[in-house]
Amino acid sequence: STQPFPKELQYEERIVKAGRRFNFVPGGKKVSLMQFSLFIEPMKIEVKHALLEGVRKVTLEVTPEVSTRLRFDTNGLPLLFFGQVVDKNAYFIGSVKDYRSSLVECGCSDAKLVDGWISNHCRWIIWKLASMERRFPATLSGKYLTYKHVILQLKSRYDKEIRGSSRPALRKILNRDVAASIPMILCVSNIIKKRSRSKRDNQEMSDEIVVHLTDGWYVIPALVDSVLQQFIRRGKICVGSKLLVCNAVLEGVDDGIDPMDRAYSCAVRSFSLKLKLTANSTRLCKWTAKLGFVERKSNVWLQDGLLVTRSLRHVIPGGGSIPIIDLIVCKRYPILYLEESSSTVSERGPHFMTESQNAHCQKEFELMRQKCIDKASEAAQLKSIKEVDEMGPTEWKRMLSAVSPPDYYEKLTSFQRKEIDTWEERRGSMIQERTRKEITNTLEDEDGLSRKSKRLLRVYVCSYSNHGPAKDRNAYKTIPAHHGHALLTIWDVSDNQVDLFQEGTAVRLKNLGVKSKRCDGMLQLHANARAMMEKITPQPSKEFLRLSGFKKRKYNNLLWAQLLSKQMEKSCLHCPEHDCIGYLLKVSTLIIGDGGGKRVYLYLTDESGFLIRVERDFYNSSDSCSSQWVCGSHDFGQGMILPIRDIRILPFDPVEGCAVGIWTESSSLGDLTNCERIFMLKEWCSSTLGTLICDNLLDKLGSHLPCFEKLPNTVAIVIGFVVALKVHMSSKDHKSVNNTAVDGYLGQNDTSGTTFKIYIDTGKGRALEAILPPNFVSDLLGVCLSDVKLDVMNQLKTDAKQNLLALDLESLNKQICETNTLFTFALNSPKNLSDVCYEVAGIKRADILSTARLYL
Repeated sequence: STQPFPKELQYEERIVKAGRRFNFVPGGKKVSLMQFSLFIEPMKIEVKHALLEGVRKVTLEVTPEVSTRLRFDTNGLPLLFFGQVVDKNAYFIGSVKDYRSSLVECGCSDAKLVDGWISNHCRWIIWKLASMERRFPATLSGKYLTYKHVILQLKSRYDKEIRGSSRPALRKILNRDVAASIPMILCVSNIIKKRSRSKRDNQEMSDEIVVHLTDGWYVIPALVDSVLQQFIRRGKICVGSKLLVCNAVLEGVDDGIDPMDRAYSCAVRSFSLKLKLTANSTRLCKWTAKLGFVERKSNVWLQDGLLVTRSLRHVIPGGGSIPIIDLIVCKRYPILYLEESSSTVSERGPHFMTESQNAHCQKEFELMRQKCIDKASEAAQLKSIKEVDEMGPTEWKRMLSAVSPPDYYEKLTSFQRKEIDTWEERRGSMIQERTRKEITNTLEDEDGLSRKSKRLLRVYVCSYSNHGPAKDRNAYKTIPAHHGHALLTIWDVSDNQVDLFQEGTAVRLKNLGVKSKRCDGMLQLHANARAMMEKITPQPSKEFLRLSGFKKRKYNNLLWAQLLSKQMEKSCLHCPEHDCIGYLLKVSTLIIGDGGGKRVYLYLTDESGFLIRVERDFYNSSDSCSSQWVCGSHDFGQGMILPIRDIRILPFDPVEGCAVGIWTESSSLGDLTNCERIFMLKEWCSSTLGTLICDNLLDKLGSHLPCFEKLPNTVAIVIGFVVALKVHMSSKDHKSVNNTAVDGYLGQNDTSGTTFKIYIDTGKGRALEAILPPNFVSDLLGVCLSDVKLDVMNQLKTDAKQNLLALDLESLNKQICETNTLFTFALNSPKNLSDVCYEVAGIKRADILSTARLYL
């Protein structure tokens, strides 16, 4: 009883020729779990193998829930679980009382031993010893899970925790002495699936999964996110799995709590304390990993005390924040502003603005707010004067109502004069203060008098990895863009952060958020005030950047835009981004919506002779660049070269014979200072050949004929006058509505199959019949009424869209057919051979001069 016990359970290594065996003696050489597993044969998977090697059946049934009920025989070997039916004369040990007496015999203080402490540690010690014996039955069967080893382990923990005052990882976290976000390795000891009943259909539905994690000393309940719950259901995470967790959050308790307190009980379902885990901050560990806090020395998985995410391919959407990751900035988009005012939310969704648009809106808002303040200040001042005057002294009120206030003042006593003087000094400040409060209250009650906008920056990033063995880094040499890409949004971005995210720069970011949905198949990241970012030193080489997926911006020939546009399918959701530079040939504008919006079409060309049409929408008057583009186009006799970045390529337009691109929130005008193609384009557009090509392209655009490509067999271009407009109805609706063009207003019956039919005089024989879909009626009116005032034309077009069958066909025929407007129609061929009518696919006003120049 007086023999000293070692602090750790140590082993003496003895390798025998007949087989590899380990003897367990005090004072022997300590062997790690990894070293031990290298000397022993692989684990026996089947239970029968363990039983054949001598592992007792009761050992195979040990779990963390029943381990404290295990009892040992007189030889110290596991015998049964407490509560099982046994022989009355059977003798067994293993109760808390037995453990206490054995520890006291080993030199432990009986006053310092608590039954809860003994029971808790026996639970984890017995489970650990049983798991080891089950994993290596040939070597450890009947030798490892013994009463003597349990006492040895308890004595070691007593010396560490009670005598040495050394607390394990979970106890420090529960005491709130250490942050729960520190990286640590924990083991899954239990998985509890909670279910709740739906109130509507009274059916059971899965609510959440609670996982019990242990560091080998204590246990803590953990609440996992939806991604980790899927891993648990698939069996990737089970009881016995070891997890490396980081950025965990301890919820449900503000102050520290000790795991030995009576209030601490993981078995109670209503226990509110939880350790919140997310998938992106959790990793599976090897079974040989040591539990507890992770050492930072020579650990490739840790950087600055955080779990390193090596690649964007390892990031799970909706799996929580990323502790730390290194990224390369591939593209930096222009700075945007998002208005938070509810009045700006429209059908277009969130209102993103450029810096110039935000400054213009802020200026307009200040002017509007100042007008409201001036209007409210007059009423507020009158109200404040009335309220303050009612609080004035009696003599002061009498003085004001007197015939001669100065004479009345002279007749007052010195005390009354002093009272009036004091009041008049206070009166001005009281009126001013009340007026200010009244104005503030009035402005708060008014809608639309508050405006806030968030500044944000979007960058296109790819993975940068400088960790791990050389064989991982060599993957860059064979697999370009090995680590994927993502779109990063930085909210409330500062000027220093804007300077940090230069294209081609490697940055280190911490605590990045991850959205649950992808955008165009791309991962979406976001950084807020919690995120930390810094520049990596030293910066990677150009070759490393290239192999990582970074490509330096380059303005290519418009031939590439032509090829991309032709490769696009109309059903494709993801439109590629493209940088292009070209000579501005023509600018056309189309009014959209009722709020003064417009759509600008930019036609660019270069020495290849190909065309690209870039479409951009403007929704306020602050965008002055559209007028500058119109004045700087070749159509106006000027010459402007536009470098445009990050436009989205759309499917090819066969009617105009040009590639199509759309200007998005990420698009911007490039810088011409470092552009190599600017000199080539300037020389080309000023040459005679370039001028002839541009003039010819302008005439083709004006005549609405394809610039280069032949028209598809299903499309025809027709130039002519509209001589009649009638209603075309299906046979189903023919009986309900009289099909004439001069019957006044049409009825309001069912018109599901109703369209219009127009007759086009092309100058060759009989008039051509064509079906006019209802959505093209407004376009037809817009061409005919281009000389009418804008508000009148918008009203007519709105009526045509909203109440199509209430139109006066006689008036409509007069406005369209009698204006002698020459149209250019794009017609689709009949789908069936039985049909004789074409269908209108596009309407433009014919340019007679441009068409004549092409054929003269």
